[in-house]
Amino acid sequence: LADNIISFLKSMGISKIDLLIITHGDIDHIGYAPDILKSIKIKSIMVNNNYINKEETILLKKINKQIVDKYQSSYIDIKNINQSKVKDENGSSLVLNVNINKQRFIFMGDAPKEIEKELIKKYELSTDILKIGHHGSNTSSDKSFLASLNPKYAIISAGRNNRYNHPSKETINNLNSLKINYFTTQEQGTIKVMLKNNIKKFKFYPP
Repeated sequence: LADNIISFLKSMGISKIDLLIITHGDIDHIGYAPDILKSIKIKSIMVNNNYINKEETILLKKINKQIVDKYQSSYIDIKNINQSKVKDENGSSLVLNVNINKQRFIFMGDAPKEIEKELIKKYELSTDILKIGHHGSNTSSDKSFLASLNPKYAIISAGRNNRYNHPSKETINNLNSLKINYFTTQEQGTIKVMLKNNIKKFKFYPP
């Protein structure tokens, strides 16, 4: 799969990455990064503020610069809004509040419902596009959280025929009941969001 990712990036003309984001140290979120490093130059990395585990330690040694919590350029602003530092990797997963050309995104990583509830108490959050937490598992995407953010679109990343049966029926029902448009990688494949003049377009690369 690492070879597929590398081939896909190169097919889009990407030979270097300014920022690699590792939401947390679970193997399904960090596992292919060392292999990608062999073919794609990575300038900097963002990790959560939890205790650094073995996989993260190996990766960080290969990166020249470590960036934690935020990243800014002329057109993009990325901030981590989950400061939890707990034993559970999911609970300390990066939750990214991202602005790109005035378009708002929130990427939930694997953050559970408990973190979602803390976030809506602490921040006044809204978003155009929400990357659903924990692959659409029923441990994330509380209905009150989805209603509070009121995204125009939601994206679920989950493999076909996965052993956990992600996304869960509960998450899909929550999205449907709130009339939130959503896409899944199971059906659409790789999902590309293109932004121009405040207009969003979606391009799909079928699996």
